[in-house]
Amino acid sequence: MVIAIAKYYGWPLDQLDVVTAFLYGIMKELVFCAVPEGVDLDGDFDCLELVKAIYGLKQASRVWNETFDEFVCSIGFQVSAFDPCLYIKVSWGSKKQSSVSLSTSEAEYIALSLAIQEGKWIRRLLCEILAATNETGPELKIREDNQSCIKTTKNPVNHGRAKHIDIKYHHIRDEVKRGEVKLEYCETSVMLADIMTKALPGPRHTDITAALGIHACSH
Repeated sequence: MVIAIAKYYGWPLDQLDVVTAFLYGIMKELVFCAVPEGVDLDGDFDCLELVKAIYGLKQASRVWNETFDEFVCSIGFQVSAFDPCLYIKVSWGSKKQSSVSLSTSEAEYIALSLAIQEGKWIRRLLCEILAATNETGPELKIREDNQSCIKTTKNPVNHGRAKHIDIKYHHIRDEVKRGEVKLEYCETSVMLADIMTKALPGPRHTDITAALGIHACSH
């Protein structure tokens, strides 16, 4: 499908062929092989340990895939939930807020504004791509774990808790009112971003890292 869309729009495609790809996989299992004919070794050896995969080995394809997957994920790509051969670059950002927030709700409100800006750009890009297949663009859903922040976006009255917030951030209300953005409450128990902002208990930390696909380099 990706190639068909690229063909429709005339986009350039880059193709990469890793020479002797199977030889780059690092063996994690203990595998031995017979000493090849014509090879003379010091000592009486009947077998050799394989450190790297070789072509024809039963595990060669899987070992190379694991090596490739670890590298691609380490540079910011994420494997698709629908196709294990498709990797997608994850868009993310970390920015210090320029204004001083007087409450956590206000800080969440400002961060929500930035998330919507990024989300709208991605949605428009997807709408342009999917136009080639006569499909409508996906609905923009933003998950927010602060209920007070969600109520502020739906309340048209500038009450005491929001009237001092810079007016440029109140575009959120217009987006929600027009139905271009749908806010969904995300409970703390399923909020994966908590690992970035809180000191979590060991079991909870382990669950979130597993859900995010983060693995220790030593494993």
